[in-house]
Amino acid sequence: MMSGRTCIFPILIVTLAAAQPAAAQRGCRLPAGQFFSLGTTPLEIAPGETRQLSAGGSVGPYAPMEPLPRGCGVRYTLDPRAPARIDARGRLAVSAGAPVGAEFRVRAVMGRDTAVREVHVVDPHLASVTGTWGQAEAARCTPAAGALEPVRELTLRRDGRFSVTFTPFETYNDYWGRYTWNAATGALSMRVEGGNRVPAGIDLDGTARVEDRRLLLDGLWLGQPEPSPARACRYTFSR
Repeated sequence: MMSGRTCIFPILIVTLAAAQPAAAQRGCRLPAGQFFSLGTTPLEIAPGETRQLSAGGSVGPYAPMEPLPRGCGVRYTLDPRAPARIDARGRLAVSAGAPVGAEFRVRAVMGRDTAVREVHVVDPHLASVTGTWGQAEAARCTPAAGALEPVRELTLRRDGRFSVTFTPFETYNDYWGRYTWNAATGALSMRVEGGNRVPAGIDLDGTARVEDRRLLLDGLWLGQPEPSPARACRYTFSR
């Protein structure tokens, strides 16, 4: 939490297991303090892609997973009507006809414990602009502006979600929502769905392109932490 401020965080994940270490199978014992996990972030996968899933032990939702001990057997299942299939070894294959934006869950069961992970079917054409970017240069704006607080984290995810953060702190974001990007024209449109601090007068319709490993946004106003007149700016980000 931010001191003196109530923070609202977007729900990103459904993960981890029951609140007891897995120990229901003969020969299966997780180390003390570990819990059964299938991962801590939504899995983004394009139509027609295949991905190998791995369950493991973890001491918390943001801690790295450790391999399961020998003797721990895992059974995988999917939500009914999920546009995908998964085999006994956890190899997940999403149908080539799966609609972009579809979401479903995969479950891993080990004895009495169940771990759940969200799967988001994403647009493969978004790959070039996706990632977490930091502002690399001062924004060039019309009308001209003095010193502006830089956007230290602009995250564009392959599932069409975005977030903007001026001062990163743990999982804090200033605002977030969904976006669309046209790879042919560069047209970018972002729509806010929530936030801890959404600047007034933001304009999130413009263009985006990647040049020399930099993300260039034109004709947008991402706002400022403190009230500031609206502008149209060109932003340069790197990662």
